[in-house]
Amino acid sequence: MEIPTSNARKRSSMESQIPPPWLKRLSSVGEAGGKDDQVMITVRKDGKREILVHYDQDAALLDEIFRRKRGGTDYLGALDLFCPMGGDALVKVAYADPETHWDTILLFKTGNARHAKLRTAFEHALLLDGLILEREEDAHEPSRAYLKVMVPFERLCCEAERMKLKTPIQSSQTSAKFAIRQGSIRSNKLNADEVWSGMINFMRTASTKRQSITFKKTKLAAFMGGNADVFAPQDIQLGFFSNAQRNLLAYNIIVRARLKSLGKQYSRKDFHKLLNDGVFTDIFPLHDGPARMVHPTAKPNRRSEMFKLWKISVYKIPLDDFRDYFGERIAFYFAFLGHFGRWLSIAAIVGLVTFLYGLSMAINAGALE
Repeated sequence: MEIPTSNARKRSSMESQIPPPWLKRLSSVGEAGGKDDQVMITVRKDGKREILVHYDQDAALLDEIFRRKRGGTDYLGALDLFCPMGGDALVKVAYADPETHWDTILLFKTGNARHAKLRTAFEHALLLDGLILEREEDAHEPSRAYLKVMVPFERLCCEAERMKLKTPIQSSQTSAKFAIRQGSIRSNKLNADEVWSGMINFMRTASTKRQSITFKKTKLAAFMGGNADVFAPQDIQLGFFSNAQRNLLAYNIIVRARLKSLGKQYSRKDFHKLLNDGVFTDIFPLHDGPARMVHPTAKPNRRSEMFKLWKISVYKIPLDDFRDYFGERIAFYFAFLGHFGRWLSIAAIVGLVTFLYGLSMAINAGALE
C-alpha cells in the first residue's frame, strides 16, 4: 500500500481522491443492503475491542494504520498520513480511547440467537453503507454490549447533501473564527482566544449576517471551514461538521438501513422495528466529557469549558456553543427561555414597584388613623 510522505500536509483538493467502494455502491443501487449481497464482515481485534469492516480497501487501510500505531506513530501523525486517503474514521477508531467522540452508540443485550442473527444482518447493512463499527462488552454487565458507530467524512457529506442540510457559507470573519474552533478540536480543548472572544460576544447582540445554504459536496470550499487551500484535509474532515451535526447525520443513516440481505421476509425491517423487537435496547450520542472537572489535572473538554463560559456569562446565554454541541432545537429552547425571562423581569419590576407603593400607602394610612 502506498503511504503518503510529508507531502500529506499540503493543501490538496479532496475531490481528487479515489472514491470509496461504498460511494460507487450508493450511486449504482441507491441504498445499502441489497438481496444479492453476501453477509461478509471482516473483524479486526484490538484487545477486547472488535472492529468491523466490510470492504477489502478499508480492511487493508486499517491494518496499515495499526502497523503505524505499533511503530510509534501518534494520533496526529496518523491523521496527517491517512486523512488525505479518506481514512479519518479508521484512524479515530484505531486510536480510540475513553475520550473519543463516537457518532452514535447502539446498546443491545447478548444471549439471544435470533436477535444475534438480525443484529449481524443490520451491522452488515451499516457496513455496506460506509460506516465503521466496533463491538465492546460492558465491563460491569457481561450480558450487555455496545455497538459503536463512526461515520467517515465522505459519507457524512453524502448524507448532508441528501438531507439538504443548511450550512454556513464562507466569509472572511467566519473563516478566522472557524480556524480557532478547528484548533480546539484537534487539541481537545478550547483555545484562549476562543474563550476571550466568547466572553466578549456573549455581551453583544447576536449577529444575523451569517448566511447558510443547502450543502453541496462539490461546493465544499464555499462553506465555512471547507476550503482546502486554507485548511489541511484532517482539519476539514474532523472539524467541518459539529458534533451535533455528526450525531444527526449518523442517526439518519442508521434509521434508513434495511435488512435486505436476509430476503424479502426481513427487507422492511429497519432500526425502529429492531428496537421494538428488543434486538437493540437503546440508541444515544455521547458527551465530550463531564461538565464539572473533579480533578484539577483532568483533561478539559468542550462540554466543561462551555459550562464555565455559561457560569461567567450572566446576561447572555452561549447560544452558538449550544447549537454546535446540542443542536438547534436545544439552542432555540434556551434562546426562548432567555427572551421570555428578560420580558418577565420587566413585569416583575413593575409588580414589585406596585407592591411597594401599595405597602407604603397602607403604612401611611395606618399612621394617619
